[in-house]
Amino acid sequence: MPLGISGTFNFMIVFQAEHNILMHLFHMLGVALVYSALVLCMVPWSTLSIVVAHGYLSRLNCQYASFNNSTS
Repeated sequence: MPLGISGTFNFMIVFQAEHNILMHLFHMLGVALVYSALVLCMVPWSTLSIVVAHGYLSRLNCQYASFNNSTS
């Protein structure tokens, strides 16, 4: 028995009113994961690899550029 558009929206509103599913922890985590995956998909991979390589190289350069204060 198809509900149609109005029946579907009515079901969603009644279900939300009875169970308050939008404030459930798992629902909020799922929404956050979907949005974070969307942001990761929007970032070009070349830009992401440049950012990762820059972080790696800056840590590598700082390691060799730091002074050793040992007195031995």
